[in-house]
Amino acid sequence: MRANELFHASLETYLPGRILQAPERLGSPVEMVLGRLRPADKPSRLHTWFACGSPADCAAYLEAQQRSGFNRSKLVGPPHYYGVTMPSAAGLPMALVERLRRELEVPRVHIDAIGREYWHPQEKWLFWEFLDEQMSIVAEVSPPSPQEIGISIWHYMADQERAKVAWPSSGL
Repeated sequence: MRANELFHASLETYLPGRILQAPERLGSPVEMVLGRLRPADKPSRLHTWFACGSPADCAAYLEAQQRSGFNRSKLVGPPHYYGVTMPSAAGLPMALVERLRRELEVPRVHIDAIGREYWHPQEKWLFWEFLDEQMSIVAEVSPPSPQEIGISIWHYMADQERAKVAWPSSGL
């Protein structure tokens, strides 16, 4: 793998060299808020592929999607892990998506502040998602170990805690 490669997990099987164009997605309330605050130089979350910095981060990402309800389908079978490249990847702090989702459930005091931090991160976040409209498959890679996944989940949970402290909500 090259140093600038990212990683993607999927139930789909892809061959090396395949270039994937992002599908259009329907927007959730979170996507609508982030879309409203999105700078022109960042890709739309409604028309993008998502990648992570390691296969373990991909596994943690899938688990977070399942827990949060963003991915309503249940995983069937083990995912494939791929090394990928993205021509113009935007790295963004993933925990803020969940924080924003929770903020939409309560008084909605910090919505714009969370969205601004998502698109223009100032904090030292540990867990990043990478977005781009195009993704190229480099190779299938080995799945992460349980220990690697545990470290990635810890990083994600630490970011969630940092977001709760930065933008506390009554009732959470």
